[in-house]
Amino acid sequence: MGISALRRIQVGLETVRGTSVAATKVLLGNLTMTPKLELYEPTDEDRNSLALLHRSTIVGQGCDMQYKGSATFEQLINFLAMTMKGGVTATTPGGGTLTRDWEYAPSLTAANTQDGFTVEYGDDQQEYESAFVVGKQLLLDYDMHSVVGLTADLAGYYPAKSTFTGALVAPTVEDIVGKKTTVAVDTTWAGLGGTAKATLMLNGKVTIPSGIAFPAYADGSLNFSTTQEDKRALEVDLLLQHGADGETQYDNYAARTITFVRLETLGTLIEGALYKRLQIDMALRWTEPPEMFELESGLTAIRFKGKTVKDPTSGSDYRVGVRNAVTVLNGAT
Repeated sequence: MGISALRRIQVGLETVRGTSVAATKVLLGNLTMTPKLELYEPTDEDRNSLALLHRSTIVGQGCDMQYKGSATFEQLINFLAMTMKGGVTATTPGGGTLTRDWEYAPSLTAANTQDGFTVEYGDDQQEYESAFVVGKQLLLDYDMHSVVGLTADLAGYYPAKSTFTGALVAPTVEDIVGKKTTVAVDTTWAGLGGTAKATLMLNGKVTIPSGIAFPAYADGSLNFSTTQEDKRALEVDLLLQHGADGETQYDNYAARTITFVRLETLGTLIEGALYKRLQIDMALRWTEPPEMFELESGLTAIRFKGKTVKDPTSGSDYRVGVRNAVTVLNGAT
């Protein structure tokens, strides 16, 4: 008997994408898993029968997953590795011993080869295991009355029945709190973070698509064998107070001016003067008409929606950095 309270998610970082590995960590959150079969089921055969279907042949397979939970300083890096850029290793910032910086700045001119993970999911009845799990899209939801929410759309191999890797315990994690976010808006990529705007953003959403596609090669396997990357841009939805800074963004929309935005959220102190941190830097152009005069907590606001663009001066479009005390991606956290 499957008991919902006994569901669990465990993952392991694959050395070779598509080759299953034992899980090394528990993920906290909720997961839905949708195994998919591509079928050939002809309905127009001359069979001297009024039955519509007679035979079924599997011609392809895979699995879609969706993770929902809170973004945490410790576990967000797993999803960034799946979705933005693989092969990222942590660096130690100045003044740090325990502190690690994870920076995900996808290349615009080369493949980013996102990391593949093996995902173990199930309950006390049965574990299902999918290899080569990568991210199709991440959504970070900045709610000033809650934690930063995370929704991750993932894809991988068709799941096989197996057994959970044993002896894994739930990690200690720290939620990223929406109200601890600060916003800076500047006029150049080099100046990012220099001009804080304390009464500007009321809420926001940042969508991070990977651009991953799954080509079907003649390689003898029903699962995909590799991934391909296409063009992509962050999609940003910010509700901004209708003040002088909000008016500036209205003017930027009309003039097609690039806006440089940094969202930075701090957590607890790690050591010295180094705090846990999530930082998103973006070169934005507002691509949709502003939604004028929304109401939020008694304030007049404008909703701006846009996408990141390549800044011609710096050559950058976006990057995401996480500061925590996690030393390796395939560790227990």
